[in-house]
Amino acid sequence: MSKELVTVFGVTGKQGGSVANYVLGDEELSQQYSVRGVTHSPSISKVRALKSKGALIIEADLDKPSRFPCSKWHLRPLLSYKRASRRVLKKL
Repeated sequence: MSKELVTVFGVTGKQGGSVANYVLGDEELSQQYSVRGVTHSPSISKVRALKSKGALIIEADLDKPSRFPCSKWHLRPLLSYKRASRRVLKKL
């Protein structure tokens, strides 16, 4: 069974990092979802930590949309201003 993909923008920030770490650290969710993190700072220590947990990290500058392959990724947006939850992820 292949995993569903969760793409987290701003993966090195507080909100994006907490979502990525929540999915990667939860036994059930990490079996269901792969995490792709998008950041403009791929060399910081937070990125290394996420990679060690299995996240795929992509460098992208959202201020330069011509260099960002959104259309190829078939994205479904999930905006969360509170903590991540299984209910939200299961709706995807």
